[in-house]
Amino acid sequence: MNPDISERYNDDRWRIGPVDSVRDSTVHALFEKVVGAAKPQSWWRWKYGEGRGLAMGAWRGGELVAHYAGFPRSVRCNGRTVAALQIGDVMVEPSARGLLTRRGPFQRCAAAFLESYLGAGRPYWLGFGFPHLRAMRLAERLGLYTRVDRMSEIQWSLLPDRPRWRTRIRALPVNDSREVLARLWWRMRETLSDVIVGVRNPDYWLHRYACHPEHQYHLFLLRQRFSGRELGVLVLRREGERCLWVDWVGDPASMGEAIFQARRLAPRFGSSLYTWASTPLVQTLSATGGRVEPLDVYIPSCAWTEGPDPEALRGRWWLMPGDTDFF
Repeated sequence: MNPDISERYNDDRWRIGPVDSVRDSTVHALFEKVVGAAKPQSWWRWKYGEGRGLAMGAWRGGELVAHYAGFPRSVRCNGRTVAALQIGDVMVEPSARGLLTRRGPFQRCAAAFLESYLGAGRPYWLGFGFPHLRAMRLAERLGLYTRVDRMSEIQWSLLPDRPRWRTRIRALPVNDSREVLARLWWRMRETLSDVIVGVRNPDYWLHRYACHPEHQYHLFLLRQRFSGRELGVLVLRREGERCLWVDWVGDPASMGEAIFQARRLAPRFGSSLYTWASTPLVQTLSATGGRVEPLDVYIPSCAWTEGPDPEALRGRWWLMPGDTDFF
Protein backbone atom coordinates (compact mmCIF):
# COMPACT_ATOMS: atom_id res chain seq x y z
CA MET A 1 0.00 0.00 0.00
CA ASN A 2 1.33 3.43 -0.96
CA PRO A 3 2.38 5.30 2.24
CA ASP A 4 0.55 8.43 1.01
CA ILE A 5 -2.70 6.48 0.80
CA SER A 6 -2.15 5.00 4.25
CA GLU A 7 -1.51 8.44 5.73
CA ARG A 8 -4.65 9.84 4.11
CA TYR A 9 -7.01 7.20 5.51
CA ASN A 10 -5.51 6.37 8.92
CA ASP A 11 -6.38 8.37 12.02
CA ASP A 12 -6.50 7.90 15.78
CA ARG A 13 -9.62 5.73 15.53
CA TRP A 14 -9.13 3.64 12.39
CA ARG A 15 -6.09 1.87 10.98
CA ILE A 16 -6.35 1.00 7.26
CA GLY A 17 -4.03 -1.43 5.50
CA PRO A 18 -3.66 -4.59 3.38
CA VAL A 19 -4.69 -7.88 4.94
CA ASP A 20 -3.68 -11.46 4.23
CA SER A 21 -7.10 -13.05 4.00
CA VAL A 22 -5.67 -16.58 3.76
CA ARG A 23 -3.86 -16.47 7.10
CA ASP A 24 -5.48 -13.70 9.14
CA SER A 25 -7.87 -15.23 11.66
CA THR A 26 -9.59 -11.86 12.20
CA VAL A 27 -10.82 -12.01 8.57
CA HIS A 28 -12.18 -15.52 9.08
CA ALA A 29 -13.92 -14.46 12.28
CA LEU A 30 -15.49 -11.41 10.58
CA PHE A 31 -16.67 -13.56 7.67
CA GLU A 32 -18.33 -16.02 10.04
CA LYS A 33 -20.01 -13.20 11.96
CA VAL A 34 -21.29 -11.43 8.82
CA VAL A 35 -22.18 -14.42 6.66
CA GLY A 36 -23.20 -16.75 9.45
CA ALA A 37 -20.96 -19.66 8.43
CA ALA A 38 -17.28 -20.47 8.72
CA LYS A 39 -15.16 -21.50 5.73
CA PRO A 40 -12.39 -24.11 5.79
CA GLN A 41 -8.79 -23.11 5.17
CA SER A 42 -8.93 -24.87 1.78
CA TRP A 43 -11.61 -22.38 0.66
CA TRP A 44 -9.50 -19.40 1.67
CA ARG A 45 -6.48 -20.82 -0.17
CA TRP A 46 -8.57 -21.58 -3.29
CA LYS A 47 -9.99 -18.06 -3.35
CA TYR A 48 -7.09 -15.88 -2.17
CA GLY A 49 -3.96 -18.03 -2.43
CA GLU A 50 -1.09 -17.36 -4.85
CA GLY A 51 -2.22 -13.83 -5.62
CA ARG A 52 -5.80 -14.74 -6.56
CA GLY A 53 -7.21 -12.25 -4.06
CA LEU A 54 -6.26 -8.82 -2.73
CA ALA A 55 -7.83 -7.27 0.36
CA MET A 56 -7.86 -4.16 2.52
CA GLY A 57 -8.94 -4.02 6.14
CA ALA A 58 -10.00 -1.41 8.68
CA TRP A 59 -9.08 -2.04 12.32
CA ARG A 60 -10.33 -0.48 15.53
CA GLY A 61 -7.57 -1.35 17.95
CA GLY A 62 -7.01 -5.05 17.35
CA GLU A 63 -10.49 -5.66 15.95
CA LEU A 64 -11.10 -5.94 12.21
CA VAL A 65 -14.30 -4.00 11.49
CA ALA A 66 -14.30 -3.80 7.68
CA HIS A 67 -12.91 -5.91 4.83
CA TYR A 68 -12.90 -5.12 1.11
CA ALA A 69 -11.45 -7.52 -1.46
CA GLY A 70 -10.87 -7.85 -5.18
CA PHE A 71 -10.07 -10.86 -7.34
CA PRO A 72 -7.92 -10.38 -10.45
CA ARG A 73 -9.66 -11.47 -13.65
CA SER A 74 -8.50 -11.10 -17.23
CA VAL A 75 -11.29 -9.81 -19.47
CA ARG A 76 -11.68 -9.16 -23.18
CA CYS A 77 -12.64 -5.56 -23.92
CA ASN A 78 -12.56 -3.83 -27.30
CA GLY A 79 -10.58 -6.63 -28.88
CA ARG A 80 -7.82 -6.85 -26.28
CA THR A 81 -7.19 -8.58 -22.99
CA VAL A 82 -7.10 -6.23 -20.00
CA ALA A 83 -6.64 -6.69 -16.26
CA ALA A 84 -9.80 -6.37 -14.19
CA LEU A 85 -10.79 -6.81 -10.55
CA GLN A 86 -13.98 -8.45 -9.38
CA ILE A 87 -14.95 -6.86 -6.05
CA GLY A 88 -16.19 -9.26 -3.39
CA ASP A 89 -16.17 -10.26 0.29
CA VAL A 90 -17.19 -6.73 1.26
CA MET A 91 -17.91 -7.00 4.99
CA VAL A 92 -18.61 -4.64 7.87
CA GLU A 93 -18.74 -5.73 11.49
CA PRO A 94 -22.37 -5.40 12.68
CA SER A 95 -21.48 -2.98 15.49
CA ALA A 96 -19.85 -0.63 12.93
CA ARG A 97 -22.75 -0.50 10.46
CA GLY A 98 -23.97 2.72 12.01
CA LEU A 99 -20.69 4.25 10.77
CA LEU A 100 -21.39 3.87 7.04
CA THR A 101 -20.48 7.49 6.41
CA ARG A 102 -18.02 9.33 4.21
CA ARG A 103 -15.34 9.09 6.91
CA GLY A 104 -16.37 5.76 8.41
CA PRO A 105 -14.30 2.55 8.35
CA PHE A 106 -16.03 1.04 5.31
CA GLN A 107 -15.56 4.14 3.17
CA ARG A 108 -11.92 4.46 4.21
CA CYS A 109 -11.25 0.78 3.56
CA ALA A 110 -12.95 0.78 0.14
CA ALA A 111 -11.41 4.05 -0.99
CA ALA A 112 -7.91 2.96 0.06
CA PHE A 113 -8.36 -0.30 -1.86
CA LEU A 114 -9.62 1.42 -5.01
CA GLU A 115 -6.84 4.02 -4.92
CA SER A 116 -4.24 1.28 -4.49
CA TYR A 117 -5.35 -1.09 -7.23
CA LEU A 118 -8.06 0.10 -9.61
CA GLY A 119 -8.13 2.68 -12.41
CA ALA A 120 -5.76 4.65 -14.61
CA GLY A 121 -2.08 4.15 -13.74
CA ARG A 122 -2.92 1.28 -11.37
CA PRO A 123 -2.51 -2.51 -11.81
CA TYR A 124 -6.15 -3.10 -12.81
CA TRP A 125 -8.07 -1.05 -15.34
CA LEU A 126 -11.65 -2.34 -14.96
CA GLY A 127 -13.68 -3.18 -11.90
CA PHE A 128 -16.97 -5.03 -11.54
CA GLY A 129 -18.98 -6.92 -8.96
CA PHE A 130 -22.47 -7.98 -7.95
CA PRO A 131 -23.75 -5.74 -5.11
CA HIS A 132 -27.39 -5.98 -4.09
CA LEU A 133 -29.51 -2.83 -4.18
CA ARG A 134 -28.82 -1.67 -0.62
CA ALA A 135 -25.05 -2.03 -1.05
CA MET A 136 -25.21 -0.37 -4.47
CA ARG A 137 -27.07 2.65 -3.08
CA LEU A 138 -24.57 2.98 -0.22
CA ALA A 139 -21.60 2.84 -2.61
CA GLU A 140 -23.22 5.45 -4.85
CA ARG A 141 -23.92 7.72 -1.88
CA LEU A 142 -20.27 7.43 -0.81
CA GLY A 143 -19.07 8.20 -4.33
CA LEU A 144 -17.46 4.77 -4.83
CA TYR A 145 -19.52 3.23 -7.66
CA THR A 146 -21.66 4.02 -10.66
CA ARG A 147 -24.10 1.33 -11.81
CA VAL A 148 -23.71 0.22 -15.43
CA ASP A 149 -26.03 -2.81 -15.62
CA ARG A 150 -28.45 -5.01 -13.72
CA MET A 151 -28.57 -8.80 -13.50
CA SER A 152 -31.68 -10.82 -14.34
CA GLU A 153 -32.74 -14.36 -13.54
CA ILE A 154 -33.99 -16.56 -16.36
CA GLN A 155 -35.92 -19.72 -15.51
CA TRP A 156 -37.00 -22.53 -17.82
CA SER A 157 -39.32 -25.49 -17.41
CA LEU A 158 -37.87 -28.97 -17.87
CA LEU A 159 -38.13 -31.24 -20.90
CA PRO A 160 -38.42 -35.03 -21.27
CA ASP A 161 -35.09 -36.79 -21.53
CA ARG A 162 -35.35 -37.63 -25.23
CA PRO A 163 -32.47 -37.28 -27.72
CA ARG A 164 -32.39 -34.30 -30.09
CA TRP A 165 -31.65 -34.90 -33.73
CA ARG A 166 -29.49 -31.78 -34.18
CA THR A 167 -27.12 -32.15 -31.26
CA ARG A 168 -25.86 -34.56 -28.67
CA ILE A 169 -24.40 -33.93 -25.25
CA ARG A 170 -22.13 -35.91 -22.96
CA ALA A 171 -20.35 -35.44 -19.66
CA LEU A 172 -16.88 -34.00 -20.16
CA PRO A 173 -14.22 -35.48 -17.85
CA VAL A 174 -11.91 -32.82 -16.47
CA ASN A 175 -8.84 -34.72 -17.69
CA ASP A 176 -10.13 -34.53 -21.28
CA SER A 177 -11.22 -30.91 -21.20
CA ARG A 178 -8.14 -28.73 -21.64
CA GLU A 179 -7.79 -28.87 -25.44
CA VAL A 180 -11.55 -28.66 -25.99
CA LEU A 181 -11.85 -25.62 -23.72
CA ALA A 182 -8.94 -23.89 -25.47
CA ARG A 183 -10.56 -24.30 -28.88
CA LEU A 184 -13.98 -23.20 -27.70
CA TRP A 185 -12.68 -20.18 -25.79
CA TRP A 186 -10.79 -18.98 -28.86
CA ARG A 187 -13.99 -19.20 -30.91
CA MET A 188 -16.01 -17.46 -28.20
CA ARG A 189 -13.60 -14.55 -27.75
CA GLU A 190 -13.58 -13.83 -31.47
CA THR A 191 -17.38 -13.91 -31.61
CA LEU A 192 -17.98 -11.71 -28.55
CA SER A 193 -15.88 -8.79 -29.74
CA ASP A 194 -18.51 -6.13 -28.94
CA VAL A 195 -18.98 -6.96 -25.25
CA ILE A 196 -16.83 -7.22 -22.14
CA VAL A 197 -16.38 -10.86 -21.24
CA GLY A 198 -14.22 -12.61 -18.66
CA VAL A 199 -11.53 -14.88 -20.06
CA ARG A 200 -12.66 -18.49 -20.03
CA ASN A 201 -9.45 -20.27 -20.92
CA PRO A 202 -8.60 -23.75 -19.57
CA ASP A 203 -6.47 -22.47 -16.67
CA TYR A 204 -9.30 -20.28 -15.40
CA TRP A 205 -12.03 -22.88 -15.92
CA LEU A 206 -10.17 -25.77 -14.33
CA HIS A 207 -9.29 -23.76 -11.23
CA ARG A 208 -12.82 -22.35 -11.01
CA TYR A 209 -14.72 -25.63 -11.41
CA ALA A 210 -12.40 -28.62 -10.99
CA CYS A 211 -10.56 -27.28 -7.92
CA HIS A 212 -13.42 -25.76 -5.94
CA PRO A 213 -13.13 -27.09 -2.36
CA GLU A 214 -16.89 -27.12 -1.63
CA HIS A 215 -19.13 -27.23 -4.72
CA GLN A 216 -19.53 -30.00 -7.25
CA TYR A 217 -19.89 -28.86 -10.85
CA HIS A 218 -20.86 -30.94 -13.87
CA LEU A 219 -19.32 -30.17 -17.26
CA PHE A 220 -21.08 -31.24 -20.46
CA LEU A 221 -19.83 -31.02 -24.05
CA LEU A 222 -22.37 -30.08 -26.73
CA ARG A 223 -21.71 -31.28 -30.31
CA GLN A 224 -23.49 -31.32 -33.62
CA ARG A 225 -24.88 -34.82 -34.01
CA PHE A 226 -23.71 -35.67 -37.53
CA SER A 227 -20.58 -33.59 -38.06
CA GLY A 228 -19.32 -33.96 -34.47
CA ARG A 229 -18.38 -30.27 -34.39
CA GLU A 230 -17.87 -28.94 -30.87
CA LEU A 231 -20.37 -26.20 -30.04
CA GLY A 232 -19.71 -25.48 -26.40
CA VAL A 233 -19.27 -26.68 -22.84
CA LEU A 234 -21.89 -25.90 -20.21
CA VAL A 235 -21.57 -26.17 -16.44
CA LEU A 236 -24.50 -27.26 -14.27
CA ARG A 237 -24.81 -27.43 -10.49
CA ARG A 238 -27.51 -28.38 -8.01
CA GLU A 239 -28.59 -25.22 -6.20
CA GLY A 240 -31.13 -26.10 -3.52
CA GLU A 241 -34.11 -27.68 -5.29
CA ARG A 242 -33.16 -26.15 -8.63
CA CYS A 243 -30.55 -26.73 -11.30
CA LEU A 244 -28.28 -23.76 -11.95
CA TRP A 245 -26.75 -23.18 -15.38
CA VAL A 246 -23.46 -21.82 -14.08
CA ASP A 247 -21.37 -21.09 -17.15
CA TRP A 248 -20.77 -21.52 -20.86
CA VAL A 249 -17.77 -21.45 -23.17
CA GLY A 250 -18.36 -21.72 -26.91
CA ASP A 251 -20.21 -20.04 -29.73
CA PRO A 252 -23.00 -17.83 -28.27
CA ALA A 253 -25.15 -18.73 -31.29
CA SER A 254 -25.32 -22.28 -29.91
CA MET A 255 -26.64 -21.27 -26.49
CA GLY A 256 -30.26 -21.78 -27.55
CA GLU A 257 -29.51 -25.41 -28.37
CA ALA A 258 -27.57 -25.69 -25.12
CA ILE A 259 -30.71 -24.55 -23.28
CA PHE A 260 -32.76 -27.37 -24.82
CA GLN A 261 -30.12 -29.90 -23.77
CA ALA A 262 -29.82 -28.41 -20.28
CA ARG A 263 -33.60 -28.64 -19.84
CA ARG A 264 -33.29 -32.38 -20.54
CA LEU A 265 -30.41 -32.78 -18.08
CA ALA A 266 -31.80 -30.58 -15.33
CA PRO A 267 -34.15 -33.19 -13.75
CA ARG A 268 -31.03 -34.98 -12.50
CA PHE A 269 -30.20 -31.89 -10.42
CA GLY A 270 -33.49 -30.19 -9.52
CA SER A 271 -37.06 -29.30 -10.38
CA SER A 272 -36.31 -26.38 -12.71
CA LEU A 273 -33.44 -24.78 -14.62
CA TYR A 274 -32.30 -21.21 -14.08
CA THR A 275 -29.38 -18.88 -14.60
CA TRP A 276 -28.30 -15.30 -13.97
CA ALA A 277 -27.54 -13.04 -16.92
CA SER A 278 -26.45 -9.49 -17.70
CA THR A 279 -28.12 -7.42 -20.43
CA PRO A 280 -26.29 -8.74 -23.55
CA LEU A 281 -26.88 -12.32 -22.44
CA VAL A 282 -30.54 -11.69 -21.63
CA GLN A 283 -30.91 -10.41 -25.19
CA THR A 284 -29.27 -13.58 -26.53
CA LEU A 285 -31.49 -15.90 -24.47
CA SER A 286 -34.78 -14.00 -24.60
CA ALA A 287 -36.09 -16.15 -27.46
CA THR A 288 -35.58 -19.49 -25.69
CA GLY A 289 -38.87 -19.48 -23.80
CA GLY A 290 -37.51 -18.68 -20.36
CA ARG A 291 -39.14 -16.37 -17.85
CA VAL A 292 -36.99 -13.28 -17.24
CA GLU A 293 -37.13 -11.52 -13.87
CA PRO A 294 -34.87 -8.52 -13.07
CA LEU A 295 -32.88 -8.97 -9.86
CA ASP A 296 -31.88 -6.39 -7.29
CA VAL A 297 -28.27 -7.22 -8.17
CA TYR A 298 -26.24 -4.63 -10.03
CA ILE A 299 -22.97 -4.35 -11.92
CA PRO A 300 -20.96 -1.29 -10.87
CA SER A 301 -18.11 0.68 -12.35
CA CYS A 302 -15.55 2.38 -10.12
CA ALA A 303 -16.36 6.07 -9.62
CA TRP A 304 -13.65 6.81 -7.03
CA THR A 305 -10.60 6.81 -9.31
CA GLU A 306 -10.08 7.90 -12.90
CA GLY A 307 -10.73 5.07 -15.35
CA PRO A 308 -13.05 3.94 -18.12
CA ASP A 309 -16.04 6.12 -18.92
CA PRO A 310 -19.07 4.38 -17.34
CA GLU A 311 -21.12 5.18 -20.45
CA ALA A 312 -18.70 3.08 -22.50
CA LEU A 313 -19.37 0.13 -20.16
CA ARG A 314 -23.12 0.49 -19.76
CA GLY A 315 -24.94 -2.69 -20.80
CA ARG A 316 -21.77 -4.29 -22.22
CA TRP A 317 -20.75 -6.81 -19.54
CA TRP A 318 -21.42 -10.44 -20.57
CA LEU A 319 -21.84 -12.21 -17.22
CA MET A 320 -23.20 -15.48 -15.87
CA PRO A 321 -23.29 -17.09 -12.37
CA GLY A 322 -19.79 -18.47 -12.85
CA ASP A 323 -18.47 -14.92 -13.06
CA THR A 324 -19.60 -14.30 -9.47
CA ASP A 325 -17.62 -15.39 -6.42
CA PHE A 326 -20.53 -17.01 -4.59
CA PHE A 327 -22.14 -19.57 -6.96
